Amino acid sequence: MIYESSYESGGSPFLPDLKRGYWSKASDFLYAGLSIGFRLDVFALTWVARVETGVSGFLPAYLISLASYVVPLLVVKSFLGQFSSSGFISALRLCPLFKGIGYVSLFLNVCVLVYYSVFAMIPLFYLLTSFKPTLPWSCEGIRKWTQEDVLLCPSVDDDPCEGGCYKSVASSLYFYNLFGKYSFLGLNIHMSWHLVLTLLLLWIIIAVIFYKLTSTEKIGQFVRYSVQIILSVLLIFIVRYSFLPGTVEHYKRIIQPNWDDFFSEMGKLPAYGLAAFGPGWGLFITLSSFNKFRTNITRSSWIIGIGQMFVIFGLDMLEKFINLHLKSSTEDRYFRQQTQFGTFFLTSGSSLAALGWPNFWSILFYSMLVLAAVVLMVIQLQSILTSIFDEFVFLREQKLRFTLYVIAPMAILSLYFSSLSGYESSVNLMLETFISQSLVNLLLILLVTWIYGRERFQRDIFFMTNQRFDTLDVYVLRFFAPLCMLVVLVVVSFIILFNYAFSGHSTNFFDVFIKLLPWFSIPGFIIYTLYRSQGTLKERFLKCCRPNDWYPIEAEERVRYEETVNSSNMSHPLTDLKWDDEVFDDENIVENA
Repeated sequence: MIYESSYESGGSPFLPDLKRGYWSKASDFLYAGLSIGFRLDVFALTWVARVETGVSGFLPAYLISLASYVVPLLVVKSFLGQFSSSGFISALRLCPLFKGIGYVSLFLNVCVLVYYSVFAMIPLFYLLTSFKPTLPWSCEGIRKWTQEDVLLCPSVDDDPCEGGCYKSVASSLYFYNLFGKYSFLGLNIHMSWHLVLTLLLLWIIIAVIFYKLTSTEKIGQFVRYSVQIILSVLLIFIVRYSFLPGTVEHYKRIIQPNWDDFFSEMGKLPAYGLAAFGPGWGLFITLSSFNKFRTNITRSSWIIGIGQMFVIFGLDMLEKFINLHLKSSTEDRYFRQQTQFGTFFLTSGSSLAALGWPNFWSILFYSMLVLAAVVLMVIQLQSILTSIFDEFVFLREQKLRFTLYVIAPMAILSLYFSSLSGYESSVNLMLETFISQSLVNLLLILLVTWIYGRERFQRDIFFMTNQRFDTLDVYVLRFFAPLCMLVVLVVVSFIILFNYAFSGHSTNFFDVFIKLLPWFSIPGFIIYTLYRSQGTLKERFLKCCRPNDWYPIEAEERVRYEETVNSSNMSHPLTDLKWDDEVFDDENIVENA
């Protein structure tokens, strides 16, 4: 046995779950990664992450971000999951000193999943409302609940709109009218019972999906077919809106080369990497753990990155087409309410109502948004549950019951976001999540490329895929990617301070939890790990940095890996421990593999 056991560090040994399953097709991993491109919460940050320029600005900047740090970091995360065949907690046995990252990420992912339900709740409510014979935000239905002048509808007194006359967006105004004022324990709460019932229905749908799809193979099939449907509907809407007035000028705008666009997008280069890894942390580690051991993670990472680029660009085109439709129909004279989710969730309803067959287009559009959000919630919850089952062996025999026990409290916590204050706090929560993600990614780069070591990392990837991970990419990960993460930390911190200073938003439980947990829990776990170990402080530190039970879980691959490591002359970067006297080179790896 050439690896160090967890017994030697005072902990329990890792027991792999041989029944966790694999993707039924290799493409299921690609579809799961592609579904992350439908992160509709990113489109709430119109001034940070949304594509606001043409192809000449967006495409080069996105490709640079892919090559410089997004794809290398995707490879690192995919390596951790695929090599260890475990979720984002157990995979960090690569460096037990930092295993606290996995436990912190577990709680962060739960918080993210709770607030991300907002992005499924709103389109689900609009979808259900779209089945009414008359849409409430259409010109025929709007007069039943308001007398305000609204977009695309004639005024009550038929007076022409002249000068500085502006109108409200009916579908957005309809959403804000849902909230009523209630008193609870002396507090005044603006709550919508419509949204409460919609949230409960959403979590019932999630529970039914996990009740019916009890295996990794079935989850993969669900994600695969769902992504295909979403892409098809997105293409249908892009084609449909392309025939409306004003779209020809937009096509010219996005194709025409423009240096200003390029430099503008380069300034937002670090932000593009945030959307690639999912709303939580460690998602790609768990998703890649369902791959077969020999899957080429470098190629898969490039396919996922480029696929997400086209998804984001397609969503942005559709968003701009909807805005162009509203502007051209009203000479741009309408109120842009301070909506957190912009065109896709609120203002799109009025545009859809102005088309022929409004109910049909509304049902199709909001079905696309609901499916996109549900798919992302499913793979996020699957990542959370899989990581728990990989780490805690005693829960594996009661997976279904435990899954329902997890869903129930998350559904209750999510009810907070059916209130107006919860809805308005969601954007700040997303920004604070970006800070936590950047911090955890910085630590991940540190433990893989510095503590575990460049040569050992390259050796394991070559053994697993028979593909080299260039040293240049490792240095990019070591130096350039952390710089981008630091830029994100600084920029997002200023944005959050600005939002709190001028929006009047009050701090809630989720704000405190997401902000403080990584900064205190990870160092606390490091101190606890060192305390539990034995020896001098230096000996404890060195022992806790060495990987425990780090090997492929398949018996055949495990034997071959032991032979490969035995043939190498590699010491851990933080120790003088050597495996053997033979020289490590590519030929030895090929012979032993």
